[in-house]
Parts: sequence; C-alpha cells; structure tokens
Amino acid sequence: MQNGLSDFPFFGGIMGFASADDNISDANSNYVYIGGTTEVSFGPAQDAKNGYSAASGTERDVESALWTLADGALTMHWSNTDGTPAQGAHILYVPSADALVLTGNVDLFRARFGPAPEVVLTFVPSP
Repeated sequence: MQNGLSDFPFFGGIMGFASADDNISDANSNYVYIGGTTEVSFGPAQDAKNGYSAASGTERDVESALWTLADGALTMHWSNTDGTPAQGAHILYVPSADALVLTGNVDLFRARFGPAPEVVLTFVPSP
C-alpha cells in the first residue's frame, strides 16, 4: 500500500510546511503535524520518511518518540533543536486542513492559519 498506514506504522510529529524552523515555542506560530512516520525517532527532530513528505514531495523533519499516556490522556513532548522541550505544547484540530497539529502559541497559530479548536487526545483501550 503506497502512502498508507502500513508504510508509516508510527504515530509522530512532522514539522509543518510553513514553520520557520524545527522549534516550537510560545514566541512563534510554528507547528507540527501529527501523522505517520517510518521509524522511532527521538528528539530533536531528524530526517525520516513520513506520510506528509511522501504525499507532498517536501522533506520535513520528524520525531515519533514523543508521547506520554497519563490518566487516559495522550500528550506530545516535542524536543527543540537545542534539546529543550517545547514550551506550552497545545494540540489543535485544523478544520481547513482536516489535520491535528501541535503548537506552542495557540493565538499566534490561529492569527496566521485561522480557527483551530484545542483538543485532548484520549486513549481508549479496545474491549
């Protein structure tokens, strides 16, 4: 299956095409797509095959080992290029792109890209 789930078995962060660099902070509108990656990659972000790059032809850096599950909530912990954790990580749903993203500043992101409600990802075990 080309560009399908079996090609990208890990659920990670893919640097946004309009982000200036691989850093997420409360001082910029940079963002990370949540999508499929091919390998476990620890931060800072690095070059690895991913669903966005395969579909668009544009190479983007990724991190996939960035998830924490606590009390049923799934959260992301992006590492910036200097190894520090992203400040104020918020997960948003972007209706215009039908995508989930992580950003450090919700107001700056919305001012640049439009409406995007904040969401909480919840882990639900299969019965």
